[in-house]
Amino acid sequence: MVKYLTGTSDIQKEQFDWHQRWYGVKHIFTELEIKNDANILNIGCGTSKFSEEMLDSGYTNITNIDASSVCIKKMQELYNDKPNLKYILMNVCDMREFTNEEFDLIIDKACLDSICSEDSLKNVEEMLSEVSRILKSNGIFVIISHAQPAYRLVYLQKEDYNWDITVKTVQRPMLGIVAPPVDDNLHYIYICKKKHTSK
Repeated sequence: MVKYLTGTSDIQKEQFDWHQRWYGVKHIFTELEIKNDANILNIGCGTSKFSEEMLDSGYTNITNIDASSVCIKKMQELYNDKPNLKYILMNVCDMREFTNEEFDLIIDKACLDSICSEDSLKNVEEMLSEVSRILKSNGIFVIISHAQPAYRLVYLQKEDYNWDITVKTVQRPMLGIVAPPVDDNLHYIYICKKKHTSK
């Protein structure tokens, strides 16, 4: 059976957010003092409303990428009237379309989790190397993850990436009135600030 999406309302029904909505982590970004006109990249965006909600909070320059042509086409159709939200088909392991030190803020909401679940160290290293390359000096890479530090810092603390890392936690959203079906009801926020590099 083939399912056709015929209008904006159909696409909106298909939208889905992994881990957290924007308002569940907004306070973290407020603490980081991200400027409204910062050049922001959301990697592995899927059909999330996260960037739309950031736009509603005053951020004005958000690029979103995903390797799924289906997701990108849906989001381009949904937000074709919002030029400040750009959607580009791109693999996070190969972001050559972006120049070195292009972005002030890069956001990963479950993208690294997805790659780690594929048990591919090569892909993880390629993705993180690309993120480090396109992140500005003093820029910030924020990862929203289900994984505890013991399972993520081993990837993030590679010296080549040149990051100072802080870890914060937020409560997992409740599913209706039911608590999350996991022992650890936290999401982990990895804040990776790129150290200043002289040019």
